[in-house]
Amino acid sequence: MDHNESQHEVFINSKPEDSETFIADLRTSFYEVTKGWRKFEDYTESKSENFDSVFNKNIRKGSGKILTVPSSLLAETEKICQKHDIKMTSFGNKKMTQNDLIMIDQQFIIAEQFIPRSM
Repeated sequence: MDHNESQHEVFINSKPEDSETFIADLRTSFYEVTKGWRKFEDYTESKSENFDSVFNKNIRKGSGKILTVPSSLLAETEKICQKHDIKMTSFGNKKMTQNDLIMIDQQFIIAEQFIPRSM
């Protein structure tokens, strides 16, 4: 998910009526999409404690960058923002790369494309 999809920077342009519910809805939505394999905090710009206060501050004031998400989570983010009447803007490319996998014994190779050739 994170490695084969483009990343999008998400900015909000208005504030939610209830910021705690907005954050909880984002967290729940991300958990459902990722099936618990990724933490919500993985998508906040910085993993430092300092950013958490900046993240919350940007939501409370209704302005600024709040997340960096892969394409598969962008639609969920848009849905939650619409639900809470929040205007958002995202920057990024919606290109998704499909990769192939070859396993030989315990080794594996991931590539965009394999081209078989006779020897």
